[in-house]
Amino acid sequence: MNIDGKELDRYITGNYGEDGVGEDQLPKIYAVHNGEFGSGMEIWIVIAEDGHFLGSHVCSNRTFVQHDLFDRADRQVVNEAHYPDGFEMMILQKDEQLPADVQARNQALASEYEAAGKDTEYADASREPHSADLNQ
Repeated sequence: MNIDGKELDRYITGNYGEDGVGEDQLPKIYAVHNGEFGSGMEIWIVIAEDGHFLGSHVCSNRTFVQHDLFDRADRQVVNEAHYPDGFEMMILQKDEQLPADVQARNQALASEYEAAGKDTEYADASREPHSADLNQ
């Protein structure tokens, strides 16, 4: 799959096909590179198509992103709770940004959280990673 001419990794889960939702209609959950930590460690965050932050993880390298952010049981619970009817996983390349509409929704949510006095530490994907991200 391509977004703005760049090839993406894909993983589809949930109902799709003949009896379910077509895979192109499934909401997407994006894994986005969000910085480096230590000696070669990579910080990745997970943002839903609707702009919600779903988690983060420090991966030893990119080959573990799918396992660390989508395949582990604790991550499956979070992702499937957010999109119970299925979703398409999109692992962006290290130099890629979220699609502009997803980024805008994420920043709008961060503004809403801030206006309501809620913690915005994880709400805005455009922010630099925080030390708390390293513990997840």
